Amino acid sequence: MGGPEAVRDLARAQRGPIIEPAASPDAFHVTFVLADRSRTLHDVGLFCPAIPDGFARLHPLGSATFARTFMLRRGVRVRYHFCPDPPARLDEVELLALARSPVARRIDYLNPLLDQVHIRGLRTRILHSLLVLPGAPPDPPDPGPQADHGSLVEMDIDSAVLRRRVRVAVHRPSGRSATNRRHPTVVLFEANDEWRGPAIFDRIAATGRVRPFVGILVRRAEHFSTNLRDLGDAATLGSFVADELLAPLAARGEVDSDHTVAGFSAGAAAAVAVSMRAPDLFPQLLAISPALHLGSRMDVLRAGDEAEVAGIYRWLAAPPCRVYLAAGRYEETPTARIHTMTAALAGRLRRRGAQVRFDSGLTDHDSVSARAYLYAGLAWLLGPPEPATSE
Repeated sequence: MGGPEAVRDLARAQRGPIIEPAASPDAFHVTFVLADRSRTLHDVGLFCPAIPDGFARLHPLGSATFARTFMLRRGVRVRYHFCPDPPARLDEVELLALARSPVARRIDYLNPLLDQVHIRGLRTRILHSLLVLPGAPPDPPDPGPQADHGSLVEMDIDSAVLRRRVRVAVHRPSGRSATNRRHPTVVLFEANDEWRGPAIFDRIAATGRVRPFVGILVRRAEHFSTNLRDLGDAATLGSFVADELLAPLAARGEVDSDHTVAGFSAGAAAAVAVSMRAPDLFPQLLAISPALHLGSRMDVLRAGDEAEVAGIYRWLAAPPCRVYLAAGRYEETPTARIHTMTAALAGRLRRRGAQVRFDSGLTDHDSVSARAYLYAGLAWLLGPPEPATSE
């Protein structure tokens, strides 16, 4: 590949990891490169769930350049970051703590693809670099300012059951489709900023592959603890959605009875619980990477296991009729077995008579993959637009 200068130039030209075809059409050679501008580093670690053991040390090439090449499978989309001067020896506990440390990390400054975790209530913002290989699920594209955007109304609901003011965005289809007689309704919970606001509905509509729908985005609470409390209390959250959100909209003729509830991570776990408490109201469920390990109380300090998760839903009378589940194979950690628990939930729902589709890609717990799975799930649950008819 040449000397360190050539490696840096190639990484700069490719704007991140150097991606080259491998002998197999289902794989690529991926070279991660860090150029130490400070020229003070002696060692560089790489945290990436797609590489063996999830951690490796880059090789020093000279001229303050560190790099290492791995063979990765087509379709990978994962978060990664560098760790400057990691300890020489690390046991499993120390490695996990180092991976989560907000200070012992460095993004790939050559790579503009980032995933952000912004916890406003804790004043925490964590950036991850994002590796995307050919074949990864597509993120719905930005339709641009010239597109025919739908109508958007944002409102505040003074909720008696949640005991706070809830911000809600209601998006209606654009153009001629807005005059059709019926539209399905999608209630989408926001756990963090994964959807980038209600514009996600325009992005999905612009693909032209999903039946027009009314999208309702239930915005997250401002404070971290309040948000988890709301998402973890399925009975109260379900009452808010049914009685304080959908019922007034239905009374005004703005939504019909064909509802889907959806979410990602903690929002997906809430969607699962709400739909199972009210399968008649929500005959369709879309849950992406549900954080079932947090348990019914959304306890971030204590991870549940499969037996506990099964117990949460054991009393339920009936599941939703149609369920779309998605989880990435790189979402398995010692404290969050998201892929395993989602697969177990899929099997449990199938045994109880639900029609289930479970998408399992080479993806991570990131917002880009969440939006890609949301698009795929709505296309499956709602179907394509009806063919245009002549006047």
